[in-house]
Formats: sequence, structure tokens, C-alpha cells
Amino acid sequence: MKRKQPYKAPVILREVRLQMEGDILTGSVADHIDVTSMGQEVDNYDFNSDGFNHTWE
Repeated sequence: MKRKQPYKAPVILREVRLQMEGDILTGSVADHIDVTSMGQEVDNYDFNSDGFNHTWE
């Protein structure tokens, strides 16, 4: 028969501190990219024609 393992709370064993010498996102492409919006295609449907029936029977 298997027994459940007793719960052990997580423990922080070691703490490491880092200090950055420069900005993390210095080489980001956000300032060097051109964005062109193309729009999107829109389909218009005419539901007033005889092809569409919305009544319940």
C-alpha cells in the first residue's frame, strides 16, 4: 500500500543579487520598425432579400 508523502513547505536556500550595467531593452526593435496597417476586407450581406427567413415555425 502506498502512503502519501508528508507536505514540506518550500524553502529559500540561496539568494543571488544581480545588478544590471545597462538597460535590458536597449536593443529593442520598437524604435526601429515601421508598421503599415493594411485594413481588412468587409463582406456586406443583404438579409432583406428572399434568401433569408428569420421566422420560427
